[in-house]
Amino acid sequence: MKQPESRLTRKYLMDHGIRPSTQRIAIMQFLLDNHTHPTAEEIHLKLLPKIPSLSKTTVYNTMKLFIRKGVAIMIDIDGRNARFDGDVSTHAHFQCRSCNRIFDLAIPGLYSTISLEEEYSVESVCLNMRGLCPECNRRKQAESGAGATKTNRPTHPSIEQLLNENQAEEAMALQLESEM
Repeated sequence: MKQPESRLTRKYLMDHGIRPSTQRIAIMQFLLDNHTHPTAEEIHLKLLPKIPSLSKTTVYNTMKLFIRKGVAIMIDIDGRNARFDGDVSTHAHFQCRSCNRIFDLAIPGLYSTISLEEEYSVESVCLNMRGLCPECNRRKQAESGAGATKTNRPTHPSIEQLLNENQAEEAMALQLESEM
C-alpha cells in the first residue's frame, strides 16, 4: 500500500467515525482498490501475506463496522456468500451466470423512479441482476454461431429504459421474470 493512499484511507475512516488501525486501513484500501465484491474470506486470504496477524474474525468484525458506519455495503447476490463493496454510491449489481463475476452498473435516477406513499422514506435500494456479461455473451454467440441476438429470451426493454421512463413496477416484474 502506498503511503499517500494510506493517509487518504486513514482520513476517510476518521471522517466516518472509525478509529483507523493498520488492519482497518488495509481492509478499506483493499475494498477501494478491488472492485471484485470480495467475501470476508477472500479479503482475509489476500491481505494475510501483508498482515500475518490478521484473523478472519477481525475481517468479519471490521466489515460489520464498515457497514454500520456507511463506508461499505454488503451484497447477497448469489444467495450463498455475503460479499462486500466499498462503493457506497447508488448503483446496481450484475452477476454473470457463466463466469460468476459481479459488475457495478450505474443506473442514473434509481431513487427518483421509486414512488412510495408519503410515510415511507427510502434509504437504500438493492437491485441485483443476473445474466451473461458482454464477454461471456460474445463467447456464447461465437460458439453457437448466433447472430445479433443477445439472449434466447423474449426481447424486453432494458432495465435502464424502464427506469428512465419511470416504470419501476415493470422493471421489478422484469427482474422477477428473468430470475425464474
